[in-house]
Amino acid sequence: MKYLALLIALLFLYPAEGNEKIDVAVTTPFLAEFVRAAGGNGIEVTILLPPGASPHTYEPTPGQISTASGADLFVVAGSGIETEMQLLKAFKNSKVLVNASEGINLIDNDPHVWLSLRNAARMVDNICKALVEIDPQNRTEYEQNRDSYTKKLASLDAELGESLSGVEKILVFHGAWGYFCRDYGIKQLAIKEGGKEPTPARISEVIEIAKREGIKLVFTEPQEDIRYAELIAREIGGRVVVIDPLAENYIENMQNVAEAMKG
Repeated sequence: MKYLALLIALLFLYPAEGNEKIDVAVTTPFLAEFVRAAGGNGIEVTILLPPGASPHTYEPTPGQISTASGADLFVVAGSGIETEMQLLKAFKNSKVLVNASEGINLIDNDPHVWLSLRNAARMVDNICKALVEIDPQNRTEYEQNRDSYTKKLASLDAELGESLSGVEKILVFHGAWGYFCRDYGIKQLAIKEGGKEPTPARISEVIEIAKREGIKLVFTEPQEDIRYAELIAREIGGRVVVIDPLAENYIENMQNVAEAMKG
């Protein structure tokens, strides 16, 4: 009985390696859903970008750098959205760094690739491959998880293709929705150009276009200054709608975005 008690105690002190979770650090919230979708219950995800912060400019804390360095995988969008993050520069040659956008062609150097459901499927596949590489014994589970999630993406893609068929143009503060618009034949009119705040001339131009084309919705993001959008909305007799390109609950968020764009 003494030996049995000792064995039980040791099992609690030193759990089987197969029960250990894989630690994954991600730069942006939406990547967390992609990682969990592929990895399932065997994954522990840490998101480095705080709510409301911009991945273009956010500077990670020393603690976050330490977290990323200790992770089994460090997943980045990799499309250029995190170019200015010191965290990315610190890990650019690391073997644990996973570029989720590998194999995706950019449109006019637009880094917002994940806002296409079709691109999202490729990103989940890239993450799945990285998980298989470090944990090959669970390959079947990861690939089944990936397939299940990408079927959901494909189903939603088809649904949005029908529901957005009547939407011709959207007015956005930040031109992040180019890939989304490409997929569904929508034109994107961006208030902000080249990453710079709009000039009075640009604001006047946008107001004129919106009035001429009967646009009543001005889409902006939690990461942006809402005052410009509110000014334009007042001038065109419309309203401001906030949509978040970085939201963690990716599929639900994309459904909500599409619903908002339908008006």
